[in-house]
Amino acid sequence: MKFIATNVDDSLLKLADRVAAQQDRSGFALDPYFYRSHITYQVELEHILYKSWLYAGHIRRHRGARVCDAPQGNRSTFVCPYHGWVYRTDGSLKLARDMDLLENFRYEDYGLKPVSASLL
Repeated sequence: MKFIATNVDDSLLKLADRVAAQQDRSGFALDPYFYRSHITYQVELEHILYKSWLYAGHIRRHRGARVCDAPQGNRSTFVCPYHGWVYRTDGSLKLARDMDLLENFRYEDYGLKPVSASLL
């Protein structure tokens, strides 16, 4: 696993404590710990990202970060600032951070699905 900037004393116990504290703060943004913790990142990879598709829309926020800030313009790619996955405007996956760690990961298998016009 590639590591991100984090505290060296991070642990599953610390994660559990932060989760419990966050549950008491319903309606508030996530504690910055969750964005910097390599333990949180690894747990999310194993229990969320590697398990199923995740859907995102143009105007929705993802983990507190915008995928697209401008209401209009011209871009050749869109990047999730949290996970670092890069998509072309045709929906094909261009880059996926840390997916090279997975055996048999194929970029062409993880393009975006079309969104129904009724959902826009």
